[in-house]
Amino acid sequence: MNQRRTLGQRGFGAIEIIGIVLLVVIVSGLGWYVWSKKDTGSDSQNSFVATTKKTEKPKNTAKPYIVPSGYYVYENKEYGFKFAYPKEYGKTFKKNTTYGGAPITSVYPGAISFYESEKSPENVLPGTQGPISFVSYSSADQPVLARKYGPNVKISGKEVVVVKASSSDLTKNKPGDVYKDFNKESVTPKQTNGLSVFVLKDGDEGYYNDHFLFVINGKLYQLNVPGFNTGTYGPVDAKPNDRTKYNELYNNILNSISAL
Repeated sequence: MNQRRTLGQRGFGAIEIIGIVLLVVIVSGLGWYVWSKKDTGSDSQNSFVATTKKTEKPKNTAKPYIVPSGYYVYENKEYGFKFAYPKEYGKTFKKNTTYGGAPITSVYPGAISFYESEKSPENVLPGTQGPISFVSYSSADQPVLARKYGPNVKISGKEVVVVKASSSDLTKNKPGDVYKDFNKESVTPKQTNGLSVFVLKDGDEGYYNDHFLFVINGKLYQLNVPGFNTGTYGPVDAKPNDRTKYNELYNNILNSISAL
């Protein structure tokens, strides 16, 4: 005899199967969503750490300049710089409008001010001569005389460039050239306390008088150190001066220059 099953007696029908499939899909979807959110959070954290490492500022390992014993520190708040110098040159710097009896602009064309140390002692150290002085100019690209018998030059970025040649220049610098000193070496800036300082070597007949050029707030400054006489120009039997102590003075002044 054929037996018919009623609706309640049947196995899984199409509707039940579809429901089960939908339930599995929903559960799987929820599981994937939770896993993906966790994975994304991990990536974000790693990204943050990596970004933090990239933007971390390097530590400043430069040692602060220590003023040597027996030195004063001159500060000019109007111009925004300072430097150290031996106490023998006095406590102050005086502003002058002339140099050797001539108007300051005839010696330093384009200068707007000129200052000299209060004192100008001879032989503070063996061979030292003259005062400490500095000149301020109205602009950063003001041409200056590189050295005696040398060309006129100006600072251009990290170089010193020739503006006007001199027929007496043995190095034969030409306009537009990167300047070469009497040792035929180009001038590269020295970093002193975060400031770029260009050293222009000058000298003639056994006498040296170098200049330090630097730019602050769009204006050029020229610091002139005391000169040094080697003692070798003149009599054949002249005794040369030991330059060791002078080099120490020279470097102390150079390494102390900084912006305020």
